[in-house]
Amino acid sequence: TGFFYDKAPSLKDDVEHSMPDYHIYDLWIKQQIKSGKKENYFKFYTDYSIGFTTRGCFRQCDFCVNRNKKRVYPHSPLSEFVDISRNKICLLDDNILGCGLHWKRIFNELIEIGKPFQYNQGMDIRLLSEKKVDVFSRCKYDGDYIFAFDNIKDKELIKSKLLLFKN
Repeated sequence: TGFFYDKAPSLKDDVEHSMPDYHIYDLWIKQQIKSGKKENYFKFYTDYSIGFTTRGCFRQCDFCVNRNKKRVYPHSPLSEFVDISRNKICLLDDNILGCGLHWKRIFNELIEIGKPFQYNQGMDIRLLSEKKVDVFSRCKYDGDYIFAFDNIKDKELIKSKLLLFKN
């Protein structure tokens, strides 16, 4: 989000849809570790491919900086940013479960790749279903699932979805 939050101009497609330079911080990381920082602190710079498979969110929460899109839409294929030499994948999607049937294609592709992955943003637990839980159970998920709890009015629904997920 940087300094512009949801008012930043969009990147040109050839920039937005290019393989990241995962080695841009290598020298800086070495310097930081040499000066006493813990190597694990830099794991997202060294161990993960990072990107978005979808963009946008239809919730339009008042507190969120991501209100410039009013729907969730497919954004990048995994092949666009996944570096096969990296052990893990970190996805920054805002509302993966709100992307129609695309969520299933994306999760199945992640399962097929076989690398541990995580969604770094809160997934919309209100959209959880038995089908989605079944797909989750076949994943090599890295760390804790992070779910959004955006509105206290949804407390009972969220409790029932957490129970579904737990079971």
